[in-house]
Amino acid sequence: MSVEVHLLCFNEQDILGFALKHYSTFAERIIVHDAFSTDRSREIAHEFSAEVRDWHCVGVNDMIAKRTKEEAVMACKADWCVVGDADEFIYYPEGSFHTLSAYEADGVAVVKPVGFEMFSDTMPTLDKGQIYDQVQQGARDDQWYSKPILLRPSLIKKLTFGAGCHTCWADLKDGTKISDPKTTTVPETFMLHFHQIGGLERISHRYAGQQSRHSQTNIKNKFGNFEAPDKHARDKRALITAKLEQVIR
Repeated sequence: MSVEVHLLCFNEQDILGFALKHYSTFAERIIVHDAFSTDRSREIAHEFSAEVRDWHCVGVNDMIAKRTKEEAVMACKADWCVVGDADEFIYYPEGSFHTLSAYEADGVAVVKPVGFEMFSDTMPTLDKGQIYDQVQQGARDDQWYSKPILLRPSLIKKLTFGAGCHTCWADLKDGTKISDPKTTTVPETFMLHFHQIGGLERISHRYAGQQSRHSQTNIKNKFGNFEAPDKHARDKRALITAKLEQVIR
């Protein structure tokens, strides 16, 4: 079966290479939607032979992001479509072929993964294998990171993501309606979120950068995080370390 990956990106040079390296192991096509990054993100995408598309999104705007992902899925001709951010990795504990074959046999259109916020005080190194060879611990988080970002376009007639794409609703071509799936799809797929890596100072700096770029849409609707970056980084770290487990075995 074929897989197409769409990644939204702005100044993600620290993580993008890892994402492209990972998705290249099972995806035939990878498209990076880049919001005119000022770092090496575009160069990195080209180094991994990914297609780069201009993403006309000024600042952090959850409504534009969700529409971009909806359109990507509905235009996708591959058997499966991943629509995520650069730090979101779809991971198959039982292998991509076995997992996707089982989903196709069961008629799965929208996959509900198991969400994990991965954690490491040190940054991984791109030349030392996959990121999850180096960062293997995380905290389960099905509230924010069990995101339905793996879908089967051929079965879907209409798709709507919620803000942040943490939820979705789909009308299928056979008349079935899917309303924000709550049950984990079997066999399990993991959604590994690699934001909490590289130490407290780096994470706090990233939160500050995101806040500085919040669009008026996000501010008006209170989409995203608005706490003091240092506090939010410390609070997140405390929550993660309290329930840290071995995710990759």
